[in-house]
Amino acid sequence: MTQAVNDLGRSASPMDERTKNLLGRALKSHYDDLVTAPIPDRFLMLLAELEAKEVRDE
Repeated sequence: MTQAVNDLGRSASPMDERTKNLLGRALKSHYDDLVTAPIPDRFLMLLAELEAKEVRDE
């Protein structure tokens, strides 16, 4: 059986299922927080300016 090797040429240990599940849940939770976070007012203003410019340029 061949062992996986990482970028440094060292043997890479496979992750056990518990670690994969914990990591997956943590990443999903972080992603969900990012997706549901409110969009900053400054970003909304910039988007509105871009849309107005597109309308003027048409």
